[in-house]
Amino acid sequence: IQDEAGKWYWFRFWDPKIAPSYFKHIKTAPKKVVQWVKSRESAQVSEFIGNVEQADRAWVVSPNHTLLEGIASVGTPMLSNMEMEGFRNYRIDRFANRLVEYFKEKDAYHAVIIGDEALKKIMFMGIEKAKEYGITRESPVKLYIHLMLGLGVSFDTDPMLPWVNNILATEVVTDNQLQKAKALRDEFIPYVKETYGKKGEHIQFFVKSLQEKLSNIRESETEQSTYDFIVSSYQARAKYIGSELLVRLIRHTAQVCREHDFQKGRSLFILSCLRFVYGAGCIDDPQYTWIGKAVKENSKTENKDDRLYKMFEKFMGQVEKFTKEVA
Repeated sequence: IQDEAGKWYWFRFWDPKIAPSYFKHIKTAPKKVVQWVKSRESAQVSEFIGNVEQADRAWVVSPNHTLLEGIASVGTPMLSNMEMEGFRNYRIDRFANRLVEYFKEKDAYHAVIIGDEALKKIMFMGIEKAKEYGITRESPVKLYIHLMLGLGVSFDTDPMLPWVNNILATEVVTDNQLQKAKALRDEFIPYVKETYGKKGEHIQFFVKSLQEKLSNIRESETEQSTYDFIVSSYQARAKYIGSELLVRLIRHTAQVCREHDFQKGRSLFILSCLRFVYGAGCIDDPQYTWIGKAVKENSKTENKDDRLYKMFEKFMGQVEKFTKEVA
């Protein structure tokens, strides 16, 4: 069978890995369907039946010939651009499903906390974003997604991680994708040791400090008091990022608070700490959907600042529980 450009393919339309997805994809295109179910000799196909990957099941496609009346089958089937796009989406979907199972095993904490739906969304995001940097092979894509889960889905544009962009911005071809992945890994490992601690002691101290601060975060917290707390409670990461970037992060967070109608300095403090630890883009990160909801959605029954505080308090309880389990 040929595509619209005239390229020939061996199309195993009956393959259980392909058929259900293919026929579902063309069901809204009558002229395409009729090519498969009507011959030029007026014979009609009543059903396509085939096995699925599980041996005890089958798939069945039953064409609605009433809807196809008056549409003639002309020539031999041809794969349209729409169908080729469907095949590409099918491959991506299968790849994403494999990645979901992989990360459920390798990163069980994120898998449980995030849930299957959000995890799969991150897999799709990772596949597409990695592709923008020329990373398409399975092993480098896995590493890219590992970094998304560890540093935030927007780690590639996070100003607190300049080494990431320096590596990703370099030209890449298929043969040296592994080299780019290795460069990312070689920078990530010492970064984690320096900012989290060899045994996670730096991040654990920050979490403990936040827990102690939780009950007496002042409504009048300022950019300066937020900066002072972060620097004193998470010295290693603050030193790594540098004073200038940290100030810029807090000032930008103050701008975000104004844009989304937060009135209390407490909200500035909370969002600054979250962005400092979970990435500058954590407000739009599917790993932390509650942050995006707290920032972007209004409640008819709760003050926005108070709602953010309650959601943050609940989140910190989950973090504390996890920290104790892995300690």
